[in-house]
Amino acid sequence: MSEKIDLRVIKTKRALKKAMIELMKKQKFEDIKVKHIADEALVNRATFYYHFKDKYDLLYKILDDELNNLEKMADDLVTQEELKTKPMIAILHMLKYFEKNSLYYKNAFETEGYESLSVYLKKRVEELLLLWVERLNLKEDPLVPAKILCNCYSAAFSYLAMDWLKTENREPPEQAYHYIKNIIEKGFFACLKV
Repeated sequence: MSEKIDLRVIKTKRALKKAMIELMKKQKFEDIKVKHIADEALVNRATFYYHFKDKYDLLYKILDDELNNLEKMADDLVTQEELKTKPMIAILHMLKYFEKNSLYYKNAFETEGYESLSVYLKKRVEELLLLWVERLNLKEDPLVPAKILCNCYSAAFSYLAMDWLKTENREPPEQAYHYIKNIIEKGFFACLKV
């Protein structure tokens, strides 16, 4: 019985997230009401509030899902070489995901109130970078403390990703990835003496 309940919960949350994404492709976050999200997901408002505190909570959970996928990817990294290359592949994956949902994310990053999504993205990317650095098992002290380095690179990546999304005639994700890859490989890992 509990398995059926879990499946319904998963389906409902998925429907609410999909509804939010679809609505934000058409209108600004500020104009979307919980009622709109619930109607789009074919659930009532009480069901929405059972799963999420408010529409901001839902907004952050959508981004969290993608970042959690990247974090799971980090859990599978074993060798030093994988630790250097797979995070880069994760960045490409994230850029492709942002492009696929560009209307949603353009709107999301312009959202004000609570903690802006851009600040939230920066914070989560910093957590991921610190996780990857921790798994590198550095043999010597880096030129720059890892916390400072991850703070800088997470801010840079977040800004670059948002700026890239806002650009009308933007390069494909592969080209943006190439730029970010060069910045990280020629700067980030050098500072860590990797």
